[in-house]
Formats: sequence, structure tokens, C-alpha cells
Amino acid sequence: MDQYREPTESEKEAPKLETTQDVVEGWFESQDQAKPKELTDDEKQLKKQLQEKMEGVQFSAPVQQQASQDAVDLSAQTLEQKVKQLLNLAQTKSLEYSVDVAKKTNDPLLLDLYHDILAKDGYFQKFLKK
Repeated sequence: MDQYREPTESEKEAPKLETTQDVVEGWFESQDQAKPKELTDDEKQLKKQLQEKMEGVQFSAPVQQQASQDAVDLSAQTLEQKVKQLLNLAQTKSLEYSVDVAKKTNDPLLLDLYHDILAKDGYFQKFLKK
């Protein structure tokens, strides 16, 4: 965060839901198939920044192979299970790794939804290395 600007509302507030399970269940419980959950303007900006940051991430060949295998392992799961597993990977490996796995699934809906969840309430900050 730039030290010379005021933090946005998303940056000021800690994520409202504590556990990965709560986040995913809260997201899917509130989803109406006809109307996706809306992001605020700040959250949309965070999502865009997150997407841009993740574009430049490169991993070694063994890590790329593991990410590809993790993506294959996700294929038989429901969308909700996939998101839970991606958040689990963000927690156990890294945020960047989990986004790479999401990309390797070749599922644009999953990747977009994952970015939305990470941007909502600044939830991605939970996974940033300090």
C-alpha cells in the first residue's frame, strides 16, 4: 500500500468472515443463480490489481507440474469444492500458487469467481506473506 494515500474501505476493514469454510459457504449461500454477488468499486479495483499482479508470477518447472496436477485433481469437484480447495492451497502454499492452479483448470468461471472471492472485503490480504 502506498504510504502517502488513505487506505480504501476494503483495506481498512479486516475480512468479516474468519475461516475459509465460512467465506465459501457465505458466498455460495448468498448466490442467486440469476444475479451474481456484486463487488463494490473498491473491490473491483482490488480484483483488477490482484489479476495484474498474478499475471507476472513465474514458477519453476517442478512447481508448474505440481500446479497442473492440482488443477487436474480439481476437475471432478463441484464449483464450491474447487473454491474451497483453492483457498486451502492459498493458505498452505501461497496465494500466487492457488491462482496459478485456478488458471490451469482452464475454467474461466472458476477463475473469475475465485478472483471475486479474494477481492470481496479484501479477503486476499489474509494470504499475503508478511
